[in-house]
Amino acid sequence: MGFSGQRCCREFMLNIGFIYDFPPSSSTAGTDDVSAEYEDQQTIDWIRGALKRLGETTDIPWGRKALQRIIDVNPHVLFNITEASGSRNRESLVPAIAECVGIACTGSDSVSLGISLDKYLTKVIAADAGVRTPTFALILPGDGRQVIKEKTRALQYPIIIKPNTGGSSMGIRARSRVENYDDLLSEVTSNIDAFHTPMLIEEFVPGREITAGIISAEGIVALPVAEISFGESDPNAFYSIERKSVHKKTVVCPAESIPASLSEEINMAAESVFLALGCAGFARVDFRISVDGTPFFIEINPLPGLSPFYSIFPMQVKAWGAGGEDMIRMIINDALARNGDARRC
Repeated sequence: MGFSGQRCCREFMLNIGFIYDFPPSSSTAGTDDVSAEYEDQQTIDWIRGALKRLGETTDIPWGRKALQRIIDVNPHVLFNITEASGSRNRESLVPAIAECVGIACTGSDSVSLGISLDKYLTKVIAADAGVRTPTFALILPGDGRQVIKEKTRALQYPIIIKPNTGGSSMGIRARSRVENYDDLLSEVTSNIDAFHTPMLIEEFVPGREITAGIISAEGIVALPVAEISFGESDPNAFYSIERKSVHKKTVVCPAESIPASLSEEINMAAESVFLALGCAGFARVDFRISVDGTPFFIEINPLPGLSPFYSIFPMQVKAWGAGGEDMIRMIINDALARNGDARRC
């Protein structure tokens, strides 16, 4: 069932704080792992425009002065797209600040964002909730060759290697899929040196890349499942930083080649992970479908890209029957409701 909504007549002016990262410069945007996490200027401008049509909107760029700015503005709600930078707590900072000062904040709370950014912990929780995931292990900085060999003993090649707390496609390059122990050791070592974080390793699932979407609209709604196609039939293709940096993908939404029963199974698994992690508001949940049609949970992103120009989540919202501004409105209204605020936009 699609979305059917109408614009509200407001008897008040909603005060919205728009908190975001400064976009990467044009010289670095899309060319490295870090810049791929952040929304670009075009998307920031679009979100700001949508927010201004819903209420009085004040920009709050993320940085050292953001806390005082939040206190001074004292908005009814913070619309948060901040990835921040630094530690594994980076995505948790804004919702934690909002909770501290009693302001509604869009999306998941600090605990859910912190756990979700940790791929290993997310998989432990997902597996405990009964969601199928590829066999995985965590490699820590300082693990020696013998320890790594022991940790990989239960895994079958090919194996894919990812920074454990990397957002988006950070650190996931074409070479991240390895076929043997020597290549795994080399890739793990270089990634730990580059990102200074533990590495998640898991069995690579040849097949298709599928994503589910969840949005809160007076209850949890499973959006149409999307398939990410790379213009080739290679079951070993995956969404690396090289592909993402040039948006080299075709998103098919709804994924019409996926049987309805499989879409339902994927959506149920996505909802299970969403609830097990205590997520709220919205999220994108990624899966691989093996060549025999078995879905495997890969990761969840409770701060998915919201660009109407290329991000997958807004495409899923559109396929459900809602527009971009409807998406923004639902995300805000969910935050207000969870904060016990009767106001709506």
